[in-house]
Amino acid sequence: LIIPEQMARNIKVFAPYHPHMQIYAAPQPGSTRDAESHWCEWIKQETVRRVIWMLFFYDSLSCLEMGVPPSISFDEVTCVPLPAPDSVWQARSAGDWRFALTTYRSATLEQVMRMHFQLRPGQDTHAAHRESFKEVSALVCHDFGPFGRLVMVISLLRALMQLGQAQVRAEDSAVQTWAKSFDNPDDRKLTMFEMVTRFGVALKRVCFLNRNVWRQ
Repeated sequence: LIIPEQMARNIKVFAPYHPHMQIYAAPQPGSTRDAESHWCEWIKQETVRRVIWMLFFYDSLSCLEMGVPPSISFDEVTCVPLPAPDSVWQARSAGDWRFALTTYRSATLEQVMRMHFQLRPGQDTHAAHRESFKEVSALVCHDFGPFGRLVMVISLLRALMQLGQAQVRAEDSAVQTWAKSFDNPDDRKLTMFEMVTRFGVALKRVCFLNRNVWRQ
């Protein structure tokens, strides 16, 4: 029996050279290709991205429910762009889609995680724990949409679960990269206490982001 993750790996869906692994650039006015063609191509690539994230989501749930090692590593999905928000995904025409892209900035899981972990100049982890909702909102003001926010939360919870289980896997390289502060980019590995503390800050920021959306 071949599980979906194995099927995806067999057809090299995680390979970085595929179009769905690239940050999407909105078509510029005067492009030789019409907006309809751009839209259809984007839908195809976005569909593949969403399938990848659904596989990641169910793989993470399997790890949580059955206590088994993950089939999909963070290293395989860290460069996959997050799913687009509903304002873009649910556009009813090429014109609506093109307009929605003007306020949307695509980002990979790696880029988003770094943004949540980043400490501002002079800020330490304890200060980040005390930062206000207004400060957090300024840091993560992009519209990632419900699917994108779910990917962030699942990624953080899964990484914390693996830290708690002391799993030593390839994912550790990505997890260490996320948790390292930009203002202290040394090569040392963070201690377990440092890792958990910084993950707590990142999770708080994602929760603040969700609360801001729910209030709207």
